[in-house]
Amino acid sequence: KMEERLIIAVAGFPVIYDVSLSVYRDVKIKNVAWTKVSEVVGVSADECRKRWKSLRDTYRKERRKEAERKRSGAGVNSVRPWRYSGVMGFLNPFLEDRITAGSSSQTSAPQEDSDSLFFKSLLEDFRTLSLRTRQDLKFQMHKLVYEAKCFDAGHTDHWEESIGGQLTSL
Repeated sequence: KMEERLIIAVAGFPVIYDVSLSVYRDVKIKNVAWTKVSEVVGVSADECRKRWKSLRDTYRKERRKEAERKRSGAGVNSVRPWRYSGVMGFLNPFLEDRITAGSSSQTSAPQEDSDSLFFKSLLEDFRTLSLRTRQDLKFQMHKLVYEAKCFDAGHTDHWEESIGGQLTSL
């Protein structure tokens, strides 16, 4: 699908979404990135920008809704996650400050747990892969996490039609 290709392509160009980068506000560099994204996706750079803004905004809204459901305890598992929530998870570190701003219950320095250490252990090998392979692998990992969340939430119909329980064979 066009949306998935767009998300994968954008994930490979942090200049588009990482405001902490010194080149984030460099219009020329951003234009080059959008041109490359448009080549991957197969639509104009302007169309990619418009569609990305819509996807990003929807993702932001869905995260807020999910956070509110968790806070209120109102049926966290009863609502099916948005189709691209898992794939767009790479944006989480860049959205955290805006979504959790003002929350006094947040700790300033998160502790490393076994999951963080596991993913860090893969980092050295991951960085040896080509950009295209890394982008595809990120997308597949986000997709697997999304599908696992659907499975945990009891949406097994979506799980089976999407990946057919690939994790059970691991």
